[in-house]
Amino acid sequence: FNSLITMQVEGLNQLVRVAHNELNKLLAVCDAQCKIDNLFLQDYFTLQIMVLLNKGIYARRNAIPNDLKVTVSSVISKPTKECRCRLVDSLNLLWKPFAPVAYINDIIANLTIQYLYKNDLKFNQEEVEGAASSFLLCADNNLTQNIARNILNNMRDAHGRTT
Repeated sequence: FNSLITMQVEGLNQLVRVAHNELNKLLAVCDAQCKIDNLFLQDYFTLQIMVLLNKGIYARRNAIPNDLKVTVSSVISKPTKECRCRLVDSLNLLWKPFAPVAYINDIIANLTIQYLYKNDLKFNQEEVEGAASSFLLCADNNLTQNIARNILNNMRDAHGRTT
């Protein structure tokens, strides 16, 4: 889901292919003997995204827009600029006053910080970028570098104020 919101429109087809391949790998690990068609993929990922949007860090108190499920489903079945724009518009309503890309970037940054602390890892560019990229299905070097830079700058600023 994070990649769906942060990725450039040109990469959406690749993202859907990667998601399909990852789901097939999970099914193979579970020794499932079924083939995944595009409709199943669309329904499965739509359900997972709707679950995410209803709980945890992705959930907001704002009402879920009526068209959100259909919009999520359409961007998976037809990963076009128009479908993604409709999704971002729906998420604008859900996450207002936060813009979806900024909101997802903040989520990735918070998850990255939690991961680094939990695993007692160093806060350096390489570790932070690696942790941030783990929250994206399709890694985006520019995005992970920016998130890492922001985290490290915030850490330096916070440390500088306390010493």
